[in-house]
Amino acid sequence: YCDAQVKTKIPIEPQLLDIVETSIFDFLIQNLDRHTYEFIDQEENGAVMLMDQGKTFGLQSADIDDLEILDPLVKCCILRKKKYEHLQWLSNMEMSFSDAVLRLTSVDVATPPKTGTMKKGNHTTVLREGDLMALDRRMNIVLNALETCFGERSHDEVLADSLLY
Repeated sequence: YCDAQVKTKIPIEPQLLDIVETSIFDFLIQNLDRHTYEFIDQEENGAVMLMDQGKTFGLQSADIDDLEILDPLVKCCILRKKKYEHLQWLSNMEMSFSDAVLRLTSVDVATPPKTGTMKKGNHTTVLREGDLMALDRRMNIVLNALETCFGERSHDEVLADSLLY
């Protein structure tokens, strides 16, 4: 699938790696509306322009994980080594991934909490409790997908030493 469908549309490795990383981020936040990608430049270092309408958390049940969002990772089994190391670090922190996101998103000195925000412990968040818990579950799904890739291919084949990013 990856060679026949994806690499024919995105033949340049850095751009493919950008798409794979974006799919991981989109999966974590359940961004269901990223349908197209544009390329600023088709050259090797050409950037991927991500278009989005902001439809993420809260549009569906936090219990639903749309696995198709991860297709670029699952089908192509490729990821920048540095991004893999970041994912490993995030999954091995002293606090859960969701608690880290909660801490990072709870402090906005420019905008005080508004109606509709939720309180969790000492933190105010715009994310629902279910969305926060889903982050941990989805991170595990991403890491399990990578473990499946490692079972099918060598680490060197899966983890790209891209000079870009």
